[in-house]
Amino acid sequence: MPNVIRQWVDELVLGENANLIGENCAGCNALTWRSLTQITASVLLAFALAGIATPTTARQAEVYKLIIGDRFEIVFSSGPMQFRYVGVEDGLRKFSVTWKGNPNWIRYQDADLNMVRMLRPDDGRMVTAWEYDPPQAFYKTSMQVGDMWAGTSYRYTWNFGFFSSGSRSGTLQEVRVLAYEEVTVPAGKFMAYKLHVKDLKDGADRPREELLWVVPGLGPIKRENSEFSSRNYEMTKFEPAPRRQ
Repeated sequence: MPNVIRQWVDELVLGENANLIGENCAGCNALTWRSLTQITASVLLAFALAGIATPTTARQAEVYKLIIGDRFEIVFSSGPMQFRYVGVEDGLRKFSVTWKGNPNWIRYQDADLNMVRMLRPDDGRMVTAWEYDPPQAFYKTSMQVGDMWAGTSYRYTWNFGFFSSGSRSGTLQEVRVLAYEEVTVPAGKFMAYKLHVKDLKDGADRPREELLWVVPGLGPIKRENSEFSSRNYEMTKFEPAPRRQ
């Protein structure tokens, strides 16, 4: 048995008595370690059944570092939207967006990449805006599996001109972080947090439930709603800007 595994078996199974037993068992045979290995296997199985992460299964989330020039595309029900990261303005992440053939939309997102507002390409007027109370949005960078938050009220306002304007509000009843896992979208494979979102719009008789996959530092790359497919989206292209060596 490799020394590192023996050390971990000592710490897990023998605890504070590991050194003492080790000193008195210099001539222990393979049977002793076979017994310890069987005990360890039983402990690991108990961890797995209880959903507890062990040293071999725990994963540290990687946070993507956006740099100016990063590009990606997400296909919504309204069509594809291309994003290019252009920097930080007034504490918000600023993206140049191409939508419906026009490359001059501007979109602002907070530090956790929740959408805050979007500006028209012709006159810079705000066309969509999100407000949260308390100021905790749908997802955040510093998440861990098992985290849950709830009770956030929100208001969504839009003004696309003569044809469509208005607002709606609701309550984010619950967001639960289910897993940190690899997810495949047309843009490639990413490690992402899998979130279960329960959202109750004002006036609705029941909440809307959906799954959201969020890459820390990059934002959401996929959404699934089994009841309303028009809300589904996924990232279809990802073109990171050249990094300095």
